[in-house]
Amino acid sequence: MISEEIADIFEIEMEPYPDIFHIGHITMLDALKGMVEDGVTEIEIYYAEDITDKVNWSVDVMNDYINNTCALSWVWTVTSKSEDNLYRDKYKDYEDISDYEIIVDAEFSDEAVCDAITKWLIEHNINDINVKMINIENAEGSGYIAGIRADLKKTSLYTE
Repeated sequence: MISEEIADIFEIEMEPYPDIFHIGHITMLDALKGMVEDGVTEIEIYYAEDITDKVNWSVDVMNDYINNTCALSWVWTVTSKSEDNLYRDKYKDYEDISDYEIIVDAEFSDEAVCDAITKWLIEHNINDINVKMINIENAEGSGYIAGIRADLKKTSLYTE
């Protein structure tokens, strides 16, 4: 089966969502809608950034299944409104945000990030998936995290 060959190339597991893996690129929304159709009720998300400023912050949010299925480095970028304003002040030609970018008027917390993703899902008519934050160490590691881990494995810096 070709989809299994593609999965082998990208070294991803077909399970538990074999029905939504398609030949070629599928969109993030297609993957999310397929997960709902397959009965998935919770997605696990994580980020790599170490946030020290609770007011001006931004994180790239990942979900291993979506990253792997859609060939993404990350799924969403959640940014505080104050950080977005600073960026817009610095870069006057900054265009409107992309669909995967979410601006929130909140101090940084895992809960703020989960709430932002939940609201985004609802705005995109995906109402039946709960969002759960996991620690990056508990994630499979996909997108750019997989690349970083692969590079680290080549050095003495990697620890499992």
